[in-house]
Amino acid sequence: MQKPYYQDSAVTIYHGDCREVLPEIEPATLVLTDPPYCGVVAESWDNQWQTEADFLSWLESIISLLCGSMLDNAGCYVFVSPQMAARVEVIVSKYMRILNSAIWDKGGERKGSGGSGVDVTALRCYWSANTERVIFAEKYGMDKSAKAESGYWSKCESVKRSVIGDYLKSEFEIAGVSNREIAALFPSKTGGMTGCVSNWLLGLNVPTAEQYQKMREHLNRNGEYEHLRREYEDLRREYEDLRREYEDLRREYEDLRRPFFLTDSMQWGDLWRFPIERDRQHPTQKPLSLISQLCLISSRQGDTILDPFMGSGTTLRAAKDLNRQAIGIELEEKYCEIAASRMSQEVLAL
Repeated sequence: MQKPYYQDSAVTIYHGDCREVLPEIEPATLVLTDPPYCGVVAESWDNQWQTEADFLSWLESIISLLCGSMLDNAGCYVFVSPQMAARVEVIVSKYMRILNSAIWDKGGERKGSGGSGVDVTALRCYWSANTERVIFAEKYGMDKSAKAESGYWSKCESVKRSVIGDYLKSEFEIAGVSNREIAALFPSKTGGMTGCVSNWLLGLNVPTAEQYQKMREHLNRNGEYEHLRREYEDLRREYEDLRREYEDLRREYEDLRRPFFLTDSMQWGDLWRFPIERDRQHPTQKPLSLISQLCLISSRQGDTILDPFMGSGTTLRAAKDLNRQAIGIELEEKYCEIAASRMSQEVLAL
């Protein structure tokens, strides 16, 4: 096992090639990373391939390893250039289920030269220097895995049917009436049949006290058999007790699902507007505000967040500030040093 370059109670940093480190670390709840874009910045690490095909092959070797570094309920964000976004998304889709492809709008001047010295009138395509793409994915079969592990689906179906549904079915059979005959007691506004009885038998919902009494009167219309034998309030209380059990099962299931806690106070669409930070310590450093929002949405406190292309450590900084654990991997030692220095700073109140 490779020795960490830096480690504290929340953060572990490895200096090295992520392809060598990833097989040795514990799986994470969230992967949040910004790999090289291929020829976008004038740095050796972004210009190490002869062709774009070489770059895509290299990136696929890492994406395939990432799956083994993710828990079954993990999410994954991968930043990519606009030019490579479609091809990278195809690669990611081989190993993970694509959920979204979002756009990060970096802001800045949008008139004339775009504030960059570029003559946009001379271009033969749309200028994309103010945006980047973010692929959001999860492991295949994640939701089925959570259902199977918690027993949620089968237990919930049993809970929902066992009180109301099974009881009504037995009473209808004793009285010799069909479901259709009972459904005719509760026609739609136009006089047609509704699915209310089917829903009660399946446990999808509960008849009201008035509906229950109407069924009772119909089944006992000849006075030959006292229907329905159980009092509505007793039945309702038992149903509510089982509903609470159902809610416990649902919470257990939610804990096993991929975390996703988006609120309407956040940037909830697939266009994210976060300005570039002025004091960057890495040429492609992402805003702490953007990374922090992704950590809040896609992880819980105490979860582990993995960034195999750590750079100056923004993902690790956000994770630590938000009471998460974090693992970062970086090939260039100077950025490991910068990231370690950022980890020693006081935790920010976000």
